[in-house]
Parts: sequence; structure tokens; C-alpha cells
Amino acid sequence: MVLAAAERWAAARRVFEDGKAGFATIAQLTGCGEASLARRVRREGWRAPQQTEITPDHLARLRRELARWIGRIETLGAALEAGEGGVDKADLDAALAAFRALEKAEDMARAQMTED
Repeated sequence: MVLAAAERWAAARRVFEDGKAGFATIAQLTGCGEASLARRVRREGWRAPQQTEITPDHLARLRRELARWIGRIETLGAALEAGEGGVDKADLDAALAAFRALEKAEDMARAQMTED
């Protein structure tokens, strides 16, 4: 019985570290609560897989971030046009650079998803 439990946990760890099952799935399969599993993962030093796949969730997060930066750029631009003081050109340049970087990341993510 002890060997079966040890084998089950070793298999659970392999599946987790290979990225073949998520945290919630492993907790359910082992009959262990997620909090208990989290403690075991920390205690035993399980390593989460490196995520290399771009998912629709990543694109959604990029779009939200782009929208936030677009709003920031519009606010700064409107303040500059209105001649309001306190608008720093460096702030505007940083916002534009962030926007371009995020836009490029979204293009790359979209291209990767098309390839997949």
C-alpha cells in the first residue's frame, strides 16, 4: 500500500513537471486538496513546466494591456494638445514604446497561434 502511494505521487509529480496536467487536475486525481498539494509541491520542490505555448488567454491579456496603454497615450496626447503643463515628453515616449512593444508581442503571439 505504501509503495502504491509512493508510485502514485511519483507519477503525479512527473505529470505535473511535464505539463501534462494542471494543478487542479492533479489534486483531483490524487484525492488531495489543492492547499495540501501546494504544500507538498513547495516542500518537495516540484518544478512547474515552462510555458512556451501562446494561448487565447495570453492574447486577451495583451489586448487589455494594449487598451490600457492606448488610454494612457490618449490622455497624455490630449494634455499636450491642450497645452496643459506637467506632461513630460519622457512619459509620452515611454508610453509609446510600451505600446509598440505590446503590439509587436501580440503580432508574434497571433503568428504562433496561426502556425500551431
